Amino acid sequence: TNGSIDGTIYGGSNILGTISGSSLIDISGGQLGNSSATDYTSVDTVFGGGLGQSTNVQGRVLLNIKDTNNNLNIYGNAYGGSSLGTITGDVEVNIQDNPSIANIISISGYVFGGGKGNNTTAATVAGDITVNVDGSNLPNCSVFGGSNINGTINGKIVVNVGKKYTSTLYTVYGGGNQDDINTVTPEVKVYLLPNANVTNAFNGGKAADLISAGENDTSRAIYLQGGTVQNIYGGSDSSGTVTVSNVYIESGNATNVYGGNNLGGTTTTTKVSITDGIIGNIYGGGNQAVSTTTNVTTTGGIITNIFGGGNNAGVTTANVTTNGGNIGTIFGGSNASGDVTESFVTTNDGAIASTIDTVYGGNNQGGTTTTPIVTINGGGVGTVYGGGNQAVTNVTNVYIYGD
Repeated sequence: TNGSIDGTIYGGSNILGTISGSSLIDISGGQLGNSSATDYTSVDTVFGGGLGQSTNVQGRVLLNIKDTNNNLNIYGNAYGGSSLGTITGDVEVNIQDNPSIANIISISGYVFGGGKGNNTTAATVAGDITVNVDGSNLPNCSVFGGSNINGTINGKIVVNVGKKYTSTLYTVYGGGNQDDINTVTPEVKVYLLPNANVTNAFNGGKAADLISAGENDTSRAIYLQGGTVQNIYGGSDSSGTVTVSNVYIESGNATNVYGGNNLGGTTTTTKVSITDGIIGNIYGGGNQAVSTTTNVTTTGGIITNIFGGGNNAGVTTANVTTNGGNIGTIFGGSNASGDVTESFVTTNDGAIASTIDTVYGGNNQGGTTTTPIVTINGGGVGTVYGGGNQAVTNVTNVYIYGD
């Protein structure tokens, strides 16, 4: 509880061997890894499983990272899974820096629910993965529900942040680092709970695909259920193909919400649903990454701006539908740049009326919207423009119905 280990801890066997029971690693103080390392994300400090392709933990793996006995400093990556081996049972990773205890946790690398493979061998988790962060002050740490490199996850992935205690993290990923999630994994879900304090949250991975079974698949989703998040993405970060993204804003505060990816890759279909909460900007598309079809739907919430397109990114078809909420400005297209082929803005489409200051069918500051279509049902809307704000629009269509 107060030692120092410069090497790597394994809960399983070395090279060859099967653990027929469970693996429990309880880290409650001391130091893992070497503080003089130049890149902590390239150093591995602890695996819940074994080392080697022929290692297996048949039971449950439980990795607890807590501060109950002393300060805890981790200079490298921590894994619930194995290095090249197999976990047959479920994996649970718990991070808890209890605010009632004076000790602190510092993690300078990444935390993974899954494992680490190589170019030829996958690290496999046959069961479910659950990552719980409930109490943390880790503004530079990234947590992944999936694997680092070449992992196979046959069970569900669930990441929970901030259920009871304030939980500060730099980035949360439902997926992996450089490891794709395909339909073999039945579920990938991220829950940002009332005490979450997160800079970036992704349902997808860092440079990884997130593949769904079809357009109506809701098994990949990210939820804001309280707490404060700066940026929420339905897709992945620097690259990756995301077939369907589902973002649910139910309560809490968010500065920016994106249905698509951040810097690169593509999202085929995005679905952003807002029922409550306070949000600065909602983008149906990505930040700097293109999307094909976007869907933003509101039934509540206080929202400054809604963009059917992306921030600096294009979209083929953008859809914005309001059934409630207090909204400042709606743009059918994108924000600073990005071309949109067609945009559809439909207000007050249901029984609950929205209050909207201004509606633009097109883009905001740059890019082109080819064909925007704006449909206003009833009142509650201040000013309507068929085209963009400071952006080019080819053909505009505005329809107004009701009172």
